[in-house]
Amino acid sequence: MISEATLREAWEKALGFWGLSIQVDLPTLDRDTEALAFIDLTTRRVVVNPVFLAKIKAEGSLEAILTHELGHHLRYPHSLAVQARLQLFEKEILPLAPYSLLNLFTDYLINTDIGGADARLRKQLEATYLGMPSNADAMTSDPAFYFYLTCFEEAWGLDPHTLSREAGEALEKRFPGCRAQAQLLAQEIPNLAPNLFTQFLYFASVLSRFQMRDADDSTKTTQGNPMKGDHSDPSPGDYADALSRSAQESEAIRKAIEEGWLDPKEIPDQQTSEQRRVAGLPGVLAGKPKVLAEAMALHYRRLAERYLLKPPKERKAGEPIIPTTLSPWEIGDSPKEIDWLSSIVASGADLAVAAPLKRDLDDDEPSESEQKVSPRLEIYLDVSGSMPDPKTSVNAMTLAAQVLAMSALRNGGLVRGLIYSTNNVKHWEFTRSEMEMSRFLMNYIGGGTSFPFDVLKKSVVDCGRQQPIRIVLTDADFSYNLKEKKEHPVITKTASEKSPFIALLNYAAADAPWVKEIGQAGLRTIPVPDMASFPKTAAALGESLFGKKGRG
Repeated sequence: MISEATLREAWEKALGFWGLSIQVDLPTLDRDTEALAFIDLTTRRVVVNPVFLAKIKAEGSLEAILTHELGHHLRYPHSLAVQARLQLFEKEILPLAPYSLLNLFTDYLINTDIGGADARLRKQLEATYLGMPSNADAMTSDPAFYFYLTCFEEAWGLDPHTLSREAGEALEKRFPGCRAQAQLLAQEIPNLAPNLFTQFLYFASVLSRFQMRDADDSTKTTQGNPMKGDHSDPSPGDYADALSRSAQESEAIRKAIEEGWLDPKEIPDQQTSEQRRVAGLPGVLAGKPKVLAEAMALHYRRLAERYLLKPPKERKAGEPIIPTTLSPWEIGDSPKEIDWLSSIVASGADLAVAAPLKRDLDDDEPSESEQKVSPRLEIYLDVSGSMPDPKTSVNAMTLAAQVLAMSALRNGGLVRGLIYSTNNVKHWEFTRSEMEMSRFLMNYIGGGTSFPFDVLKKSVVDCGRQQPIRIVLTDADFSYNLKEKKEHPVITKTASEKSPFIALLNYAAADAPWVKEIGQAGLRTIPVPDMASFPKTAAALGESLFGKKGRG
């Protein structure tokens, strides 16, 4: 059992190793946490599992373990933004799924720093690794981890098999020359600093040779590492920021190609890079659908920024008649601005004459007739099976809907939306929030296509004199839906008579018979030649409907 005094002493020493004199909350003990120890990189709160510590017989390593956890906060990855970039960088460049080398990588950098600076803490770290299984069977289940221990033996100048033991001997039989590779890695990793991405590519290019990957087994993970899963996950915003390569990442790729760690033919171009990272998010965020949806919603808003420019706040002023604060009246100010009553109350009659106060006036709110009428937009987005799920890849039609929504909102409008396939999902309260709409647009149904004419009919009735502009983003299936019932064209014509009803049509040509059929049903048709053209077409339409404030 770890006493509070023991925990406090170890914690203070861990802080001292990193030169920290700041006050950080004492770690807590939690026997139910899955990790040996864990740090939340946002709050810097540390948790230690005393049962796990006792199981691997490393109670005497508490100080080193706490020092290691602080290393995640102070060195590697240092921030969750960097962690998100490393995760998507790995997904894009290295075909390692479902096995990730990131935790081993950051742990290696931290522990070689600690072990190289303090022999006493190095012994404690050794004891932590010695608590793990070490027979030949263990090596077979995770050879990359036992090669990793071999790298520590070389980095710390230990005798062969000090940490890897019987598993290390089996490793060298299975992979002849692996110790020489460990020696080289231990020498080269420090020389590749300070670019963390270059260090990671080299580290991964070596350790990936020792992975036992079975295409039919998606459950294999790093089982040997006692320090796995020991820090918190990035936020949706961190992931959204990481969906495009940074300059450091591009430099790391250039170096890797130059050194022969990567085949240039396997490196995607910029567009494919972003697609791979988006496709990699579901794997990174497995079991976290809300985080995935939030990250992708933010990504779509940022993609839309390429077509739209947020305008400065604008307000039409009324007459300055509303009294607000008092301030000194100065020579040159209008005598009409003096508030004599407040001046006398504040200073007395004599001083009020010498130093009067004026009452500042604020603008009156403009009258309803002076205010600009807010445009209303009602979006119908086809999310049938022929369209990709916007959470797993960038759906150009979803992005176009996002562009239209933001265009209306940034020009003072209100927006609501509906996605449909064989059924539909609605966000039917008009909103001024870009965030709400982008979150809603991450929904997906799949399946067949059935436009909700009943919802459209009810909308026309319910909106009365405040009819919104209606836009449907779809393809040729809409023409088939129109012909399913005689009343369908009647509903669309009625809607188009009340307010503009526009169809953005995928893979369409103006002279195509099905496009003409949709136009005869009362809709203004805008043919879009291909999916990639949807966002740009939507931006142009948004400008024509709502004004130029939203355009970049």
